[in-house]
Amino acid sequence: MIDLKSEALRRNYDAVLKSGMFFEWYPQLTGEWEKDSTTWAGLFNKAPEQNEDPSIKVEINKTPSFTEVWHEGAVTMGGKKYMFWLINPTGRDEEGREYEIEIRWWFKQVPVAIRSMGTDIINDFKQSLHDSATKPNN
Repeated sequence: MIDLKSEALRRNYDAVLKSGMFFEWYPQLTGEWEKDSTTWAGLFNKAPEQNEDPSIKVEINKTPSFTEVWHEGAVTMGGKKYMFWLINPTGRDEEGREYEIEIRWWFKQVPVAIRSMGTDIINDFKQSLHDSATKPNN
């Protein structure tokens, strides 16, 4: 007999592992199923929407929800340039909330000291938008 819940756990684990965000989301795990399976099962079982039914349903709207404006940028440290995209979603959701601006680094090999600048980069970008919006016309 196949344990569907165990199979679903493993598929979920493998999908998150392949996403590229595994160690950022779950730094306590190793990336090896044999070592992580018990911990992963505990994490998975804490999700109330997945306790009863291990199936997963994905839905995608055919109409775009918002538009993103992508800006290229770089941080240079020690003569080495680390490229990033600053992604600025336009518009608001149905409740009038603004979408989150994010930084996405081009490559995985970005030092922690540089990655940690993401919030500062976003704040500087927001300030430059504010400054240009409040600047009087000459």
